[in-house]
Amino acid sequence: MISWLKRFSNWIGRIYAWLGEAKRVWVAVFTIPAVILVCWAVIPGWEPRIRIAGMFLELLGLSTVAFGLRETRKLFDKPSLFESARQWLRNFPKFKFETRIVAGSGHINLGGGAASAFGTASLSATASLEERVAFLENGLNQANMLIHQIQQKIDEEARKHGSAIDTVRQEIRRGDENNQQLVKEAMAGGLYIEITGAVWLLFGITLATASNEIASVLFGTK
Repeated sequence: MISWLKRFSNWIGRIYAWLGEAKRVWVAVFTIPAVILVCWAVIPGWEPRIRIAGMFLELLGLSTVAFGLRETRKLFDKPSLFESARQWLRNFPKFKFETRIVAGSGHINLGGGAASAFGTASLSATASLEERVAFLENGLNQANMLIHQIQQKIDEEARKHGSAIDTVRQEIRRGDENNQQLVKEAMAGGLYIEITGAVWLLFGITLATASNEIASVLFGTK
């Protein structure tokens, strides 16, 4: 018996969690009878109750759509409609056209850079064979050192460019992920808000437009 009660309580908890996953749906659905119930308690007569309930549902639907547009604009760092309208009014053309001349100065700064030089050396015509061999060995060593330095610079530049390319690639990847996340949030949140607003508008328009007919059919009143 105790184990059965534990299983039953666990089952109830899982049902509660399952229902909580659709809490947005419950808000959209139960708002309609809640508005009708409030109008029934406050307003006398079935026809006015239905009509006023429809009006409130229409207002709720419009408010929901406006809220969804506001959240979507905020998500993409766009100004609100009020701010856009205010900025548009500020840009109203003035009667007197103003011409502004902006003066400025600048300078060019030549920073440090790399420079290279090339030179030659020669021996006298009376140099001995040993001196000529030593001169050639010295020139070959200098050439090898120069080649080694150039190779080091090439490798260093290649590493810098490779690191820069990797950094840019990572930034592009992060930017793509952020954009995808923004689009998903806008689609998911905006879709729910738009559906909720559409449902409330549908019921609101129906109740407000056909209040006499609905009251006559359901409650036999005219």
